[in-house]
Amino acid sequence: MISSEESLDDARELQLFNWHCANIEYSTATDIHNLSARNWALDDENAFDGDHCLLKTGYCALAEHLAQGLDIRLNSKVKLVEHGKDGAQAACKVTLEDGQTLSSDVVVLTVPLGVLKKNDITFYPQLPRWKQAAIDKLGFGVLNKVVLAFDKIFWQRATPKGKYIGYASERKGQFYLFIDITDCTSKPTLLALISGSMATELEVTPDE
Repeated sequence: MISSEESLDDARELQLFNWHCANIEYSTATDIHNLSARNWALDDENAFDGDHCLLKTGYCALAEHLAQGLDIRLNSKVKLVEHGKDGAQAACKVTLEDGQTLSSDVVVLTVPLGVLKKNDITFYPQLPRWKQAAIDKLGFGVLNKVVLAFDKIFWQRATPKGKYIGYASERKGQFYLFIDITDCTSKPTLLALISGSMATELEVTPDE
């Protein structure tokens, strides 16, 4: 909070500081006080090079392209994954809910964290203790986006490589960044980003 004795410049500096905090909270999906000062940006070195891009037809276009020529099984719930012991070269076997089994040299598992936490999939042998401990400790974050469509453009259009509009809101994380996605939607549209505790608050806010 800004006291009446503080100058307007101090208030603006705090808003700017909160904007940077909100940007970190958006990339990490949690409030900044939950982050490790040492490890919060641990994944930066694994980031992809190049510009940020939006797929006009959605991410399904990317998945469909990568799936070409592959044997894709939909509505096939996995119940059991049997794998070789550490260092062994034994084949893996996956058992589906309907009893069907699939064999492979390796299994790449990319299920949601919640599935692992609920133990919906049985592993044999059991996962190592350190890996199960990591699953137990990991938490879920919240990110929120609001799409705003307008009849006409009232904001200054950015350059092709700069479609971002920063906003130092009074409340940290509340619509702190807007992305101009007009070129993707063919109508004046902004995508508003909400981070941190504001994103969690929005989860229970009625649409009206």
